[in-house]
Amino acid sequence: MQPFYLIPLLVEQPTWGGNYIARFKSITQNEVSNKKIGQAFELYNNSSVTQKYQPQMPFAFATTTDIDHPSFFHQPEDVQTLQSVIDKDPVGFLGQRSVKQYGNSMQVLIKFTQALNNSYQAHVKVGQEFGKWQAKPESWYYLEKGKATLGLNPAENVSEYQQRCQIIDMKAQELSQKVLSKELDVETARQQLKDFINQDHPRRFVNTILIEANQVIDLSAGGTHHSWEMGEEIPQGNIVYEVQKNVMDEFCTLRSFDQGNIKDDGKVRTITIDDYFKALDTDPKVNQPKHYLKAPIRLQEGSCVITELFNNVFYKTLALSWSGEYSGQHTQTNDSFHHLFVEKGSASVTVDGMKWKLDKGMSLIIPAAARSYQLYANEEATILQTSV
Repeated sequence: MQPFYLIPLLVEQPTWGGNYIARFKSITQNEVSNKKIGQAFELYNNSSVTQKYQPQMPFAFATTTDIDHPSFFHQPEDVQTLQSVIDKDPVGFLGQRSVKQYGNSMQVLIKFTQALNNSYQAHVKVGQEFGKWQAKPESWYYLEKGKATLGLNPAENVSEYQQRCQIIDMKAQELSQKVLSKELDVETARQQLKDFINQDHPRRFVNTILIEANQVIDLSAGGTHHSWEMGEEIPQGNIVYEVQKNVMDEFCTLRSFDQGNIKDDGKVRTITIDDYFKALDTDPKVNQPKHYLKAPIRLQEGSCVITELFNNVFYKTLALSWSGEYSGQHTQTNDSFHHLFVEKGSASVTVDGMKWKLDKGMSLIIPAAARSYQLYANEEATILQTSV
């Protein structure tokens, strides 16, 4: 079975996105380059795929409210859905391990994210789901220096934290209604909400940390508190490669505080404060940032440096850095699909004599039945490889 290029889905996030992702992928389309892109879905259950290489990267674009109906740019003629390809041979494409764990569909979600000033969030733990809320194991790899909140501040009271979030949400709803009824313009409402929040900002209840480039954070156990922050030291926000289980936010992301964001139309995001605090693990041991900060494991195989980023029961991600040819043990599929994302440089992948060109920012999925492949790069390249 031969590989497929994945067509990334770029999603506008007008309150917290930016232009890093489009620049990284060399996308200059006017309809996108002036938008705040928060995420590119590199792999998910509704991915579109093609086997045709194009110098101008094909991509899809959508707003957050219309993610299921994106617009396509540079669309190849042979575009299919990933699921239609999987359906021809689920075990051959996904691999026995993936089918056994997840069934006959893609349940690994990979996002390339630019975020700042994002909401405070928690996920339920595996085995502790309730109501509509599903567990969402996730892990982060920082491509650039970042800043985030991670875990509860042990010196503060959780009940006070919950009460403060409820008061802020009531104020946000009040100001939103005034914008919608034309009593206030949106900029005035934003400033009033910002001033109100800063009287007693919820950041005192959490740990805020600076994160170095190439740092790994593994939140796959769930239950923790986290957000992506902003600051002068990170003008681009947080640039993160996320690997996670394919669960949409409406079924997994519990929010307590939305950073005072008011949309251009005056509306505010609905947040789920009571359920957030029900899911939150308040054990001091699991609220220390060091509990989630992981030291990448580096190995050498010939000319290739292999860095283990994530390795848990849900997925595994390696960074492969090399020049010339590499076809070692990590290019054996071992009964799982391999998703490749080019972080640095350009490369080619050869499968059963056929060559697939990869430019920076592109994604390729190699079926499990391919069994093995070869990588080649004229100059040093880095590929992020994900499997189950």
